[in-house]
This record gives sequence, structure tokens and C-alpha cells, in this order.
Amino acid sequence: LEVIFKSGVGAPGGLRNMTRAQLDELCTQAKCTILSQASTNYIDAYVLSESSLFIYEYRLIMKTCGTTTLLRCLGTLFEYSDALAMQLSWVGYSRKNFLFPSAQLWPHVNFGEEMRYIEQHESLQKRLRGDGHILGPVTGDHWFVYVAEGCALSPPDSPRSSPVTTPGAMSSYSSVLDLQQAR
Repeated sequence: LEVIFKSGVGAPGGLRNMTRAQLDELCTQAKCTILSQASTNYIDAYVLSESSLFIYEYRLIMKTCGTTTLLRCLGTLFEYSDALAMQLSWVGYSRKNFLFPSAQLWPHVNFGEEMRYIEQHESLQKRLRGDGHILGPVTGDHWFVYVAEGCALSPPDSPRSSPVTTPGAMSSYSSVLDLQQAR
């Protein structure tokens, strides 16, 4: 999950003003916990029980695995960002097809349910509109991607003020080892 807010809008320090209690609440809703934290002048990074959380002034990236409920923290994140007078500009959610789909919790039981959850999410839909996409063959490995953007972004002919990340995942370390041994 990646959420970007308009740069220069809102409280100085932006999302980095969220308290540990607020971050714990976001993680509780996503069904994970913060294990450790490190900060620089530009980013707060957290190791989670189910992966990682990165908080910049105007961007939040939460990477999770297992049976987390990542989308369920969106409403609370928007409440916190509203209190900081921030303006939402972009939301991206993506994941690979699940290895164990029957083990997932709602709304992550399938991509259709995830899209329904997002489409019915009032705090998101009153700000942005987005679409879901499937990349790759549905009969094999593929990625589900949802992207929402709105008028808070710069016009289409102008360059983006901040880059958007593209997620990736490795599901087989032996392939990497085989490549290294082949060299």
C-alpha cells in the first residue's frame, strides 16, 4: 500500500507527526505490530511483524505479507492526515496472487472483494477515483493492482513532483542462487 499526499500542504513534518499510538492503531487494523523503528532526517522506518512500514513527510508505504488486512487501515490513516490538514493525491495498492487464498481475511479474500471494499470506502472515494487491474495470466502468477489519483496531482503534461514506487517480490530464492552460480 502506498499513499501520497500533496507536497507542501498541511502541518510541517506531515505524516511524520503521527504518534506511536496512532501508528500502532494503523498496524492493529492491518493485523500486524511494530517490532522496531529507525529514523533519519527524511524517513521513519519500522520493522513490522508482517514486513515493513515507511513514513515520509508526504508518503506512507506499508508492505505486508501473511494474513494482514492492509486496506482496513485506510480510513484511520485518512482521519489522521485530515487532522494534519494534508491533501490526498495518490493511492496505490498491489499484491501478487496469494499462495494460500483460503487463509486470507476479509476484505482480502479475493481481488473482487478488495475492489468492492475500496469502491465503497467513503473517505477514499470522495477524494479520488481509481481502477483495479490484473497484470499477467490469471491462470498463473499475476499481480493485482489498484491505482487512484485525482485533481490533487499536477496536470498530465507536467512532471510528477514525487516519484511513485513500483513494488516487486521474489517468491523463489533458489532461482536467484541458480543465477549467481551460473555466472
